[in-house]
Order: sequence, then structure tokens, then C-alpha cells
Amino acid sequence: MVRIDHKYLGVAASGFYGLLIDPSANSNLPSAWDKNFINNQHWAYSTLAHLKLEVRAKSIDYNPDRKTLVVATNSGLFLKTPDSEQEISFKGKSFFAEKVFWHEAHIYALETKGDLYVIDENGEFTALNTSLGLPNQEIKRVKKIGTELYIITNRSIHVYNLLSKTIQLIDFHITYATFLDIEIINGNLFVLTTEGLIQLAPDESKNDAYSVRFHINYIQVNDTKFLDQTNFIVPHYENNISVNFSVIDFGKSFEKPMYYRLNNQEWIRINKDTRTLLFSSLSPDNYVLEFKVGDTVVHEKIYFEINPPYWQKWWFYLGFTLFLLAIGLLLFRWRIISDRKKIALLNEKIQLEQSLSKSILTAIKSQMNPHFFYNALNTIQAFIYTNDNKTANAYLAKFSKLTRTVLEMSERDTVTLLEEFKALNLYLELEKMRFSKNFTYTLHTENIESPTMIEIPPMLIQPYVENAIKHGLLHREGERKLDVYFHLIATNLLEVIIEDNGVGRKKAGELNQLKNEKHSSFSLRANQKRLEILNEHNNENSAIEIIDKYDTHGNALGTKVVLKIKTS
Repeated sequence: MVRIDHKYLGVAASGFYGLLIDPSANSNLPSAWDKNFINNQHWAYSTLAHLKLEVRAKSIDYNPDRKTLVVATNSGLFLKTPDSEQEISFKGKSFFAEKVFWHEAHIYALETKGDLYVIDENGEFTALNTSLGLPNQEIKRVKKIGTELYIITNRSIHVYNLLSKTIQLIDFHITYATFLDIEIINGNLFVLTTEGLIQLAPDESKNDAYSVRFHINYIQVNDTKFLDQTNFIVPHYENNISVNFSVIDFGKSFEKPMYYRLNNQEWIRINKDTRTLLFSSLSPDNYVLEFKVGDTVVHEKIYFEINPPYWQKWWFYLGFTLFLLAIGLLLFRWRIISDRKKIALLNEKIQLEQSLSKSILTAIKSQMNPHFFYNALNTIQAFIYTNDNKTANAYLAKFSKLTRTVLEMSERDTVTLLEEFKALNLYLELEKMRFSKNFTYTLHTENIESPTMIEIPPMLIQPYVENAIKHGLLHREGERKLDVYFHLIATNLLEVIIEDNGVGRKKAGELNQLKNEKHSSFSLRANQKRLEILNEHNNENSAIEIIDKYDTHGNALGTKVVLKIKTS
């Protein structure tokens, strides 16, 4: 309750705030609050009136000069005059206070969170904790006695003079008790604590000997706060440490400089507006943090240790060294095994190259086989017997040219498609001279713009052409026809098709049996082996396919050979 005038008391209670008639007052004397009382008189109590219902009023005070009540409730902070009611808001929101009181035209309010504010005539709020050197959200109670404001925290009591705007500490030299309330009776200060009641005489209550006091509020390691711990050990990854402190000035303007130092190094001055020191990414070590106010070293020190990471410990160095040695040994063994494999692959490659060369020579030798030489010489002899010397000379000239071409090509790994084309054409001209006029051949090219730019292994095609003539066309009566197609089906892949209209492989085999001849396609087997070695040795994709052609009645129409050669 608070006295309003000679007639009424202001009442703050759970459920309402309002007016109460002083039983000892002269009720006949008029008051500015009479109208409010009459209009809101309680139905059961003639001496009580409700100014606001359904609120939990926590504190009330009256300013007689402004004829205004200030009331702190769970709904906000309100100003009440005989003619109006107004809510005081803070930053556009309701302000919740535990205690309010007037001093002249200002309102002092203790917020529910523990911060002290002063509110001026224009409704502007000013926080006092920092300017008074008090930790934020630490004030538990405030009590106005005369022109002094007693500010109570858990562990300290400060006296703030509302006239001089100075603050002093009441020092009890105890740290184990929690303060609950105070009262001044007959000039003596009584303090209620969790450990009992303390009484101080007036000359003991305010101690100017502690005009400046340094206090560590909390220590924060990464995101964890330590309120009372000043000696701790943390792992290496929690190496961001901040220290929040307060410098409390009791009754004097604080002008002394502040310093700090780590591990007895040089003192470093702290900015006068700074109350938090941040140490980022400290290296592992033992640390001692000290403070100094003016020339006086503060007795409070912070001891902490940052453990080194495991990779900076001796056993890790030893293990890592052994690990590197093991890795080195493994790499050494792997290198030896790898070199052995490379040598084995190199030997295998040499053997493959030798096999390839041998196979190439074998295939080339087979291409101009004794049978062809025998037939060619017989043809020349026949031309001589018939006194056809001109034809014999022409045949002999072509034969010698073909022989020289084959010998030259046998010394090379690759030849151009044009060279292969010319050699094959020369061979077919000789075969045409040996046959009668009913043998024709055609060499076709498709999708080949520059045959000189395409290179293939030499004399791969001739054995299949010879086989088509010898076993297909030779036994056929009537027109004998041979077509050879060259087609570039990819950038580096040549397709060669050798197609004849001979008697077919089945009929040729039967004729050879009738003649009691054992046909051995040695040149074809050698060429096939040659293709296999090329594919294995050079990762090529050369291939051979032989197709027998038949009509709708099952009669043989000849043979088709599809040869795919990797180009370079």
C-alpha cells in the first residue's frame, strides 16, 4: 500500500489494484479520488474500490505533485490519475516490473529479469546496471528509504543516492550467504540472509574503503559459461575463451586505467568501455590471467589449461613415425613387385613382338605360295609354247613387279591403303591373264577420300582374294566374277568385303575329295593368327567373318568374306 492523500491509500493486490479509505481519516473531507472511489466501490466492502480488476499488481507508488499512481502488474506498467489511465510501453511492448517507485518526476523500475531502469517524463527508458557497475540481470530487490535506493543482489547490497547519483557498497566481508531483504530501524540496518539476520550500526553500513572493486562475472569457453570456476582444463578445440568482468565504483568517478596480462607477460591496457576480454584460438598451454586496476593488482586470477591435441603428444609422434616406416617398407616392397611385373610384361611384350614378326613373315610367305608360283610359271611356259612371246613378256613383267612389291612390303609394319590397293590389283591382273576371258574383277571404294592417309598391315587382304579364286571361281563354269569393296566405317576402322560367285565352300570341299586332295588353307590360318596377334599386341579390334551365299532353293551362290582392319 502507499498513501495517496489524507483520505485514501493506494492498494496493489493479487487480482486488482485500487483505493482503500483510511479508517482514521475524516470521510467528510473531499478528495480528488472521490469520483473514482464511488464509481468503483466494492460491492461487499464499503471502504474498498477497484481501479483495475483481473490483474496481479506487484508494486504501487504515488507522486503527490503529479497526482499520479504508478502500478506494476502482470499486464504491464500503468500510470493512473483521477481522470485517466495510461500504459507505459518499452520499445513498443509491455514492460513488466517487480518494483516501482517515484523520485521527483522520474520512475525507477526493477524489471522482472533483474535489470534496473529509470523512466523520464517523456517515457524514455535508461538502463542503470552498466552505469552503476552492476551485473546485468543480477538485481533481486530494490528498496527506497528516504532519498537512498538499496539495491540487493544475491551476494551484495549497494546504496544508490538518488540526489547525488552516487553508489556505495555495504561490505559484510562474507561470501557464503544470500541476501533476501533489508530494513532500517532506529538508524540501524538489518539485513535478512539465508544464514540469519545481520545488524549494522550506521557508521558501519557504508564503507568508502572499497571505492573501486573489480569482479569477474563469468568465464565463457566456446558456448559454455562458468560463473564461479576460475581454474579449469579444456580440450584443444575449446580454445576460444572470454572473460566478463565488472569494475564497481562506489561514490566516485572511476578514472583509473585497467590492464590484463597472460603468463607474466607485459601488461596490456583495457579499453575503458570494455567489460569482456576475448582470447581466440589459444594454443595448447598452461595460462594465468591477471588484472590490474591503476597500480593495484587484483587478487582474483584465472588459471586454465588447454590440453594439446593427440597429434602433438609424444606417443602420437612415435606411432606416426612407426607408421611412416611401415608405409615406406610397404612402398619399397610394392615398388619391387611392380618392377618385377613391368619386367615380366616387357618380356611378354618382346615375345609377342617376336611372335607377331614371325607370324607376319609366315603370312607373307604364304601369300605368294609355291602353288601360285607354279601356276604362274606354267602360264608363262604356255605362252612361250604357243609362240605368244608378247603376252609371255607382259605376264613375266607383271609377275616380277608383284614379287618385288611383296618383298618390299614385307619389310614394313604398315602400308598405305593405296599401296595395298595397287598390289592387290597387280595380283588380280596376273590371275586374269591366267584365266580365260570369262573372269572379271572389280575393286570398289566407298567413303574413302584420301587412301594415302590410311595405313594398314601389309598383304592382309590378298590371301582371301586368292582363296576365292582358287577354291571358288576355279571350279565354276561360265562367268566368273569377283568384287572387292573397301569401306571406311569409322575413323580408324576399315571394312573390306571379298565377294565371289563361285561354287561355295561346300562344293569346293567335295571336289577336293574327289580329286583325292587334302586342302590345307595354310595362308588363311596364318592370316587369322596374324590378326589375333595384332589384336592382342596393339589392343586392336580387327575381325574376319566368312558367309556362304545361297539362293531360295539352297543352291550355292558363292562366298562372302567380311574383313575389319584397324587403321592408323
